[in-house]
Amino acid sequence: GSGSAQTGAGVGSSAQRTALWTKQAALIDQLQPLLLRRIAVLEQTDAALQATLRSGSALRQVMDKELLWFPSHQAMDSAWLREWRTVLRGSEGASVDSGANASPWNTARVLGASMLRNLWVYAGILAGVLVLLGLRRYALRQLQAIALRVDDFSQDHFGLTLVALGWSLLYALPWSFATAALGLLLQSAAAPAALEPLGQALEQLSDFVFLVTLLHVLFRPGGLALAHFGWPRERVQALRQMVLRATWLIVPIELLGGMAFFSHDDAAISTWGRLCLLVLTLGLAWIAFRYLRQSIRKQRPGLRWGQVVSVAVLLVLAGTLAGIVLGYVYTATEVIQALLSSFVFLAAAEVLVSLLRRWLLLGERQLALNRLRAAAVQTHAGSTQGAVDAAGKAPSDEQSQMALVTVSTQAHRLLGLLQRVLVALSLV
Repeated sequence: GSGSAQTGAGVGSSAQRTALWTKQAALIDQLQPLLLRRIAVLEQTDAALQATLRSGSALRQVMDKELLWFPSHQAMDSAWLREWRTVLRGSEGASVDSGANASPWNTARVLGASMLRNLWVYAGILAGVLVLLGLRRYALRQLQAIALRVDDFSQDHFGLTLVALGWSLLYALPWSFATAALGLLLQSAAAPAALEPLGQALEQLSDFVFLVTLLHVLFRPGGLALAHFGWPRERVQALRQMVLRATWLIVPIELLGGMAFFSHDDAAISTWGRLCLLVLTLGLAWIAFRYLRQSIRKQRPGLRWGQVVSVAVLLVLAGTLAGIVLGYVYTATEVIQALLSSFVFLAAAEVLVSLLRRWLLLGERQLALNRLRAAAVQTHAGSTQGAVDAAGKAPSDEQSQMALVTVSTQAHRLLGLLQRVLVALSLV
């Protein structure tokens, strides 16, 4: 009796499980179309959102281009001077941790407090910079050793130039890493909101710091410009001084001006942001004028490309200066950013052309050494048959030498044409 009862209970539970599975399968069958419709709706929503973002980005680009023709702020008059008083009073009364208060003195106070609270994080960045500075000293020693090998024509080859370029890139890394790491740290969620404009300005400035440090090592004694490219020492010295002046001018002004613009505070942009743009424009005009005056004093025949670039830059900066005074602040910002980008493109083009020219010169020198070795072998042969063979081969050797000279001349002309085209593109 007990066995039949257990059998009946087992059959009942099995029937219940079967019924539950049947209901579960039916619910799954009903749920599947709902999930498919939900996925389709989400895909359509995502596609519509992407289309909206694309159209918004295109509209913003069009508006940016069109709005550049209209003044964004008032002109620099008595009302602009009164606006300074308002900004100074507002910075004194605003909260220290407020993101809208991006004045330099408030940012310095907040940065000091943040460094005390996150001392180990800033110490980690400092340790990374110290390691890179140690590698920088090693890279400088390697550049000096490579320059000594380049002076010996028997050991010189194009691979040394590429290795020197790699060590130059490593030399330029420490301070760029410091500005980028500090900028990313100040933009993190753990940092106060008042430090976000400073972080964005530092992150933007890191690329320029890398570029000017790279140019500094290129123009050093033993660097690529003197030891590998063979540039005249006077030209390298002038370029090095110009880069040094531009660094001391652009870095602090870009930092202060970037803080004003990234704060999105219209009053800050109109006052000390505009003042930074004004000083930067005047400083760049002064550097361009000094370079133009030095190039004119050399009294070389013809018009040099450096003079053309200097005159074009002076004209652009004069128009930019007038725009800043009249209230075209955003327009002046775009022009200066485009001008700095043109300088970067021009420097990269000059280095590229110099690398190609050195590769051609090393190939020509190797061919000349091979011809000298072949002539030495023929001289030491001294046999009559060798003299007859040499006399028979002289016309073909002379023809091949003339062909090599012609090819070399054409290659250098093409490089000169490429350099002029890249200079013209940098001015567009």
